[in-house]
Amino acid sequence: MKIDELEKLVEKGIIKELHTSYRRGYVSRKSKGIVSSYKGRFGKGFVVDSPCYHSTLYHFRTYYVYMK
Repeated sequence: MKIDELEKLVEKGIIKELHTSYRRGYVSRKSKGIVSSYKGRFGKGFVVDSPCYHSTLYHFRTYYVYMK
């Protein structure tokens, strides 16, 4: 899955964005982010790890889950 495809699912109302948090680790600034599948505390869906432009030790993680 790519970020553009994920944004289309959000527009259609199939998936909703929950929240964004910091996570330790580096994500390259050359990419928009990395999409991974997710199954955990908030349900099933996807997480997007995107670059944090003011830190090289942390990056942003945004959670997207399927609507019930």
